[in-house]
Amino acid sequence: IKSIRKQTGSYYTPRKVILEMINDSLNLYLSKYISTHYPDVKDTKTKVNDLVYYNLHDDKNPSFDSAVVDALDKYKVLDPACGSGAFPMGMLHRMVDILKKVDTNNDKWVELKLKNVDKAQQADFNKVLTSHLDDYGRKLGIIRDSIYGIDIQPLAVQITKLRFFISLLIDQKTEKGITPMPNIETKIICADSLKNVKTDMFSNDAITKLTDARNRYYQPDISQEERYTIAEEIIVTLDTAFPSFAYQITGKRIAGQNKELIRHWFTHGTIAAPFFNMEFFYPELTECGGFDCVIGNPPYGGVKISDDVRNNL
Repeated sequence: IKSIRKQTGSYYTPRKVILEMINDSLNLYLSKYISTHYPDVKDTKTKVNDLVYYNLHDDKNPSFDSAVVDALDKYKVLDPACGSGAFPMGMLHRMVDILKKVDTNNDKWVELKLKNVDKAQQADFNKVLTSHLDDYGRKLGIIRDSIYGIDIQPLAVQITKLRFFISLLIDQKTEKGITPMPNIETKIICADSLKNVKTDMFSNDAITKLTDARNRYYQPDISQEERYTIAEEIIVTLDTAFPSFAYQITGKRIAGQNKELIRHWFTHGTIAAPFFNMEFFYPELTECGGFDCVIGNPPYGGVKISDDVRNNL
C-alpha cells in the first residue's frame, strides 16, 4: 500500500488543514467580490472575516447578506487533483454553512439558481429546489454551478461523485420517493490535469454548441432518451475536437475507437482522459474568465514531472 501511495503521490490531508485553506480562499474571494461589485457595503473585510472564520453574522445588514449570496452564486472553484473529494466536500459544506447564515429561508439562493435555468424549466426546477430540506437546494445549486474536480484515478472520481450523491440524499424528503440525483459527469472528471492539449477544431462555434448541450444535459426532469441524445451531441463534438484521444490512451489507431473511448470516458468515467483542455471540458467557464479559486493537495512524489509539463505550469 505504501508503494502504491508513493507511486501515485496520494497523501491524506488533515481536516483542519482543509478547513483552514477553504476559509482562507473564501475570505479572499468574498472580500474582493463584494468590495468590487457592492462598494456601498461598509466594513466589508471585517464582516467577511467575522462570517468566514468565526461564524459571526449581524442579520441587520440585508445588503451585505445579498452580496454574499450573489458572490457564492458566481463562485467557481477547482480541485485539479481531487482524490476522493476531501476539498470539494469541505468546500460544499462550508458554503452551505455560510448560506444558512446570510439566507436563512433560502429565498435569495433559489431565486438566483432559477435564473440559470431555461424559463420553460424554471417551475420544475423550483419544485426540485424547494420540495426537500433547505440544505438540499443549497447543495444542489453549489454542486451544479460552483464545484469542479479532476483526478487521474477513476476510482477516486467515482468516490467523489458518490460522496456528493450521499450528501444530497440525506437532505431529501423521501416519503414520496427519492428524487433522481443530478448528473455531475461534466463537473467531476477523470483526466490528467497536468497535460494540456490544443484541439484540432478550436472554434468559438464548437464551444458554444458544447456549452448549450451541457446546459440542456443538466435540465431537470428530462427523459433518459433526451439525455442520451444530448450526450451523443457532446461526444460527437469531443470526438471531432480530439481525434487522438484514443491513440494517447492505447497507442493504437483503430477505426471508430476514438469515439467509443470518449463515450466510455464521458458516460462512465472509468478511464482517464490523457490530458485536460479547459475550453472543451469546462466550456461554460470561458464566459466568466475561468476559476475564482484553485485549491487542493497536489500529488507528492510519484513520477517525476517532465520538463514540458513543468514549463507549461
